[in-house]
Amino acid sequence: YYTDSRELESLNPYYYTDSWIAAIYLAKRLEQCVKTSSDLDNCVAEVYMSLAEYVKEGSALDTALLLLYSGEPALYATYYTRGLSDPALEEYHRLYALTGESSWIVASSTIKHYTQGATSLEQGVYRVDEKGLRKIESFTH
Repeated sequence: YYTDSRELESLNPYYYTDSWIAAIYLAKRLEQCVKTSSDLDNCVAEVYMSLAEYVKEGSALDTALLLLYSGEPALYATYYTRGLSDPALEEYHRLYALTGESSWIVASSTIKHYTQGATSLEQGVYRVDEKGLRKIESFTH
């Protein structure tokens, strides 16, 4: 597997999907970060901020990330767009949150067509845990 961004940047995009490349990037960078920091939220935020630099104009980075860290599950969601000039495309990539008494859902914009009460999220990196949904980092353009 690839160990640094130079190796990832050299991959032929006709052979690998952007999702696969992003997954390898996230895994390697997170592995490096948690070796020197015990703050997983900070590591996830830092790695996503660096990954966002590779998002092309007119594109987006919407992900869900489930990790097992120190024997505990950790769930994250990200929503970031770069240079989308079409409001319909911006809406397509937008993430929504739906909360219940003891549950939290992060979903694509499709959810607003099937339920009421879903609220639009701002662009950022979110942690989902027993405390709820909380933004741990904001993307700035």
